[in-house]
Amino acid sequence: MPDIVNKCVVITVLAGGLLASPAARAGDVYWNDGDGHSGTNVAASWSQLQSAITNAEFGPGTVGTVKLSGDFQRAKGDTAGNLKVVSGWLAISGGWSADFASVSGRSILDVNGDATANNPYRVLNILGANVTVSNCWVTGGYATDAQAGGIAIGQ
Repeated sequence: MPDIVNKCVVITVLAGGLLASPAARAGDVYWNDGDGHSGTNVAASWSQLQSAITNAEFGPGTVGTVKLSGDFQRAKGDTAGNLKVVSGWLAISGGWSADFASVSGRSILDVNGDATANNPYRVLNILGANVTVSNCWVTGGYATDAQAGGIAIGQ
């Protein structure tokens, strides 16, 4: 079992199941590293989503932000697998309006993993401390080991 004594991870996942999901919209992503650097990717690919996460991670004491508008699905042929949060100090939140002004729902993060060769991916792999994930539906993860297929902490 991973040592998570010094890690603070808060995860808010919206329940689905009984309610019909709204139609998916290709995702846009906004990131800010907490030190004045920011960027936006429209109709972002899974790899661009990873780049936004990497760019927003700053370090102890300063929390970076990744805002998701719409839904994200990794293409089966995409070599980018798990979304990795390495250094931490990051807030990932979904459900933002197209202009990133307000939260209006949730975003789907679908890694599109399965049991076929070279496709056993998790959605999020959180290695760093002080990470929050909110207003996101995490789906499509598949792990070949005994660990989580959706979100893995310290893997």
